Amino acid sequence: MSVKYLYDAKSAAIISSEGFGERLAEIVEEFVKGAVMGIDVAVKSFAKLLERVMDIDVVTMSIVEVLENYKPGHGVSGDEIKAALKSGNIKRVVKKIFSTLLEGKSIATKATIDTINQFVEELRIKIATDRNTQHLI
Repeated sequence: MSVKYLYDAKSAAIISSEGFGERLAEIVEEFVKGAVMGIDVAVKSFAKLLERVMDIDVVTMSIVEVLENYKPGHGVSGDEIKAALKSGNIKRVVKKIFSTLLEGKSIATKATIDTINQFVEELRIKIATDRNTQHLI
């Protein structure tokens, strides 16, 4: 697997979604190793959240709404997310959302890791506030 931009957060998230986040952390320079691991943890946490989805409509709407807070006008279609979740293609959702969220962000900044962690936590809370999905948390 080739890496287009080694220090691009979006690339790290895509690699992590394929299960190679720990391997990537082994090959990057020491100053970004922690960031790569942080992205890997966030990607796994997001994927785990999606794996437990009981109400696809609620989760899809929540993802689109929370993403709008971070990337206004993001252009991610709820229909696309819904179709991927219905087919069980969690990797596609993870890649799509993290690619959008991390577009143009450097892996070497604390703000990037803070952003993805806040995104995942805000999404978890939003989903949990719906009485039909509280058991997911």
